[in-house]
Amino acid sequence: MSRSVLSLALAAAYILIAMSAVAQHTVDSVEELRENQVRYDGDCILGNMSMSHAYSGWWSGSESYARLVQPRGGDCTCNLGIAIQSVHIALWLEPGTNQLVQCRLLEAVPNGPDCWIPGDEFVTSGWHVINDIVSPGVHDIEIPTYFWCAEVMEPYFVSVDFLGENAPGLRLIGGGSDTECTVWNDWGNGWTDLVGSMGFLDELTIWTDTDCCSAPIGNEPIGWGELKSSYR
Repeated sequence: MSRSVLSLALAAAYILIAMSAVAQHTVDSVEELRENQVRYDGDCILGNMSMSHAYSGWWSGSESYARLVQPRGGDCTCNLGIAIQSVHIALWLEPGTNQLVQCRLLEAVPNGPDCWIPGDEFVTSGWHVINDIVSPGVHDIEIPTYFWCAEVMEPYFVSVDFLGENAPGLRLIGGGSDTECTVWNDWGNGWTDLVGSMGFLDELTIWTDTDCCSAPIGNEPIGWGELKSSYR
């Protein structure tokens, strides 16, 4: 993988919300894109919504990106549990994209002082396809997850997994701080810290739409059948 960083000084950018009914919102500048991001009107937004750089030549397909989320940090006021309804990732995409993605909720394993690394999988979303990209630009991809109620006191990782390599010209988008141990990449050789080990200038733009919930399930990896039985 090569590492080249391009400034997001773009003349035009586009935002696409990948839901069951795909919608596209066209804007005239990156500044307008930032100002007009669709914000969740539920209880919490966890993660990073900042945008300032595009990373070209890094993504190669069939890989995963994981973002640390800490429910007790920031503006989240949930007392008992959190239920992640969807995960967003900002990407530069071009026409011809036909890319499968899924999301997972992962354990956050201590990896030194104030550092966590992605661990075991708790629950997985279904696969979703990113397509119908009609214009090249920055797109806000929303992946429905509807994860179960997780304990609010624990940190977690949410991952975005790409199956195959069907997104020509894909660039990762990042912004905000350059905090180590926050964003990780697994391209088949285990998890690597993109800021601490690979020199990324900032954290990838990944965030979650989250609701508060009152009956968290214990943080043990379980299968779908066991998960269903937990609600009976």
